[in-house]
Amino acid sequence: MHPFRSLRLFTVCALLPALALAGCSWLPRWAGGGEPGATVVQPAAQDNLVVVQYRQGPRSFAAQTANEAVGVRMVQTLGVIDGALVEPPAGMSAEEAAARLREQAGVVNAEPQRAR
Repeated sequence: MHPFRSLRLFTVCALLPALALAGCSWLPRWAGGGEPGATVVQPAAQDNLVVVQYRQGPRSFAAQTANEAVGVRMVQTLGVIDGALVEPPAGMSAEEAAARLREQAGVVNAEPQRAR
């Protein structure tokens, strides 16, 4: 199996539970729960979000640089995958933001959030 195919499979398998557990503040951070005292920014449109997995975590300089380069705004961190839910700027679709984020050096993967 090609190494990137296994990475993609791992990423998809890691994203599904992370999305299911996202926002559960009573869970420990390693299990996808929120940090104590952390606030979740409410996005303008729930259907236009991107799940991003960063190489060094969502609070790293590389993650901030990638987010600023594309213009996305972090909505919530996802500790399980060292990632975050981000909201594209006005006028940019989740698909376009995901494609542009995947081009950034600090990003492992980015996919539009799917409706639950």
